[in-house]
Amino acid sequence: MALTAQIPASTAEVTSHKRKYKAEKEARAKIQQPRLQCEYLLPHKQNRRCNMTRKVNEKFCAQHLSIDDTNDRVKCPFDHGHSVRKEELARHLKKCNAVKRTNIENEVWFTLDANVLRASEPEIELGEVTFEEFTEWIDYVNKAYSSIAPDSSLSAAELHPVIQLSHECLAPRLVQLSNKKHAIQQSSLIAHLDSAHLLKCNNYYVEFGCGRGELSRYVNHGLMLLHSQSKDTSYKPKFLLIDRDSMRLKLDNKIITDTEDAEISTPQVNRFKTDIKDLDLVAEPRLSSLENSDTQMVAISKHLCGAATDLTIQCLANYSSSSRQANQIPLAGALIALCCRQRCTYSTFPITRLPSSELVTSRGFKILTKMSSWAVCGRRRPTINKELNFTNTQKDAQEGDHQDEEDEGYEADCDGSVNHAPLHASRLHIEAREEIGFKVRALLDHARIMNIRERFDGYDAKLFRYVERGVSYENMALLIVPKGN
Repeated sequence: MALTAQIPASTAEVTSHKRKYKAEKEARAKIQQPRLQCEYLLPHKQNRRCNMTRKVNEKFCAQHLSIDDTNDRVKCPFDHGHSVRKEELARHLKKCNAVKRTNIENEVWFTLDANVLRASEPEIELGEVTFEEFTEWIDYVNKAYSSIAPDSSLSAAELHPVIQLSHECLAPRLVQLSNKKHAIQQSSLIAHLDSAHLLKCNNYYVEFGCGRGELSRYVNHGLMLLHSQSKDTSYKPKFLLIDRDSMRLKLDNKIITDTEDAEISTPQVNRFKTDIKDLDLVAEPRLSSLENSDTQMVAISKHLCGAATDLTIQCLANYSSSSRQANQIPLAGALIALCCRQRCTYSTFPITRLPSSELVTSRGFKILTKMSSWAVCGRRRPTINKELNFTNTQKDAQEGDHQDEEDEGYEADCDGSVNHAPLHASRLHIEAREEIGFKVRALLDHARIMNIRERFDGYDAKLFRYVERGVSYENMALLIVPKGN
């Protein structure tokens, strides 16, 4: 009888098989030789041990070696965030990335704090927020939200519609992947670009907070599909990728090789390593307008964190107001998937667009951003009570209906008596905190919309949820388009 090889049914099964084999291999390696974990205790993580790997003859990892008095390491004079051995210092200074960063200041597009709204105040440590402070700012949130909510019957989480689209350029990738959440988000964002008439083969795409540049790569896939279907006969896109960090496994070259494999002209791809706060696109010569050219600039981003979103909006506002006088290509629009409101800062956020903004101090704003994370921080998984053999969530369900109103906001002991240690400093249950978190996010996003409508002449902006919450907790998108589009 002939033996036949069992062929996997799809690429997804092959990928799954390889991942399973790799996981088993790593598990065996761990059993044979336990990993040497750094012995440094992280004070800001309740003295949890650092999870980095150390060398055999060292107590700490490379990041924390400088705190060990017994070794001969010194901090780099250009960047105190890392250290080197004394005998290697001279050689290190010739190749340190911190030295390369100083050359950015000579670029034509660099203007220090070009997109910062107000002078940065000294960073304050929030510390412990008292019950009285939480009560004060929760009261502000409820009053401010009621002034902007068009329909009081909707919860804050449902304030904006879910418009989840899909673009056929991501269909092959969705078949291949087992974890599809990022591809689903990219597909929806690209489809929204298309529906807003921002997906054109001669546009200049600027991706803010680009990371590896994955969104730009799949926007290019969408453009190649348009070109192949003859919906857009010209194919001359350009991409500018902006991120302040050095990323491994960048996809910049993939954008070019994808087009080479399709046997069409390669697009222009550039990358700027800079903070968005110092970026002046008006001075960038690559964005200069050419005669008889209908090229326009489109800003894109996926999960642009807190302050970076506000800096990007300010950067685009400066560009849209000055591009015509500077003979730069016009701004066609922008699509930004928002993220991490808790990382907004007082110096970059348009505070004056908040309701009753005169009440919002720098500490108050930091408390507001802290509360915004309540919407997406998630619920704790049920923990098993070994003695009683049921989960905490089951216990809550059994006891919750029998607790007195005066005990709400406190944990119940296993015997049913009330333990008067509060669940949270705000003394609110998880459902109430989530609702407050969504209200804060709505207030911050509404302030951004008001700022855009005032700063961008001839443009309008809208918010929508571009995927379901089950795909991503951070599912809000901001679209800026010319009025009448």
